[in-house]
Amino acid sequence: MKADEYKKLCNQPNAFSTHDLQFTERILRDENSVVALHLAEVLQKSPIPKPEKHKGDTFTDYFLIALPESDAEIIIDVFTDLEADAVEKDGTTTLSAGFYAEMADKWMNYLANLNS
Repeated sequence: MKADEYKKLCNQPNAFSTHDLQFTERILRDENSVVALHLAEVLQKSPIPKPEKHKGDTFTDYFLIALPESDAEIIIDVFTDLEADAVEKDGTTTLSAGFYAEMADKWMNYLANLNS
């Protein structure tokens, strides 16, 4: 695979990094074990094949996912709740709130593209 083709695939709304999937799966273990199991199954599949000269190990892998709309909605709800809980009492955002918002945005983008 050529580098530009790989980059294009990894920038699709249904492409998630190993880190994003592992983190989401870990968070969902307590909230919704069924969705966490679906994410764990994705991580057992083959990632997007890297270009020949790509430098990086398994932590730089990206996966194309095909989760149902209902799973994405649950994930978004969990991250938006975590974001709200991480905001200071005076409404000031925190690094954690920003991170959870970023994760929610990734999943909202995925969901929006499922419906288009």
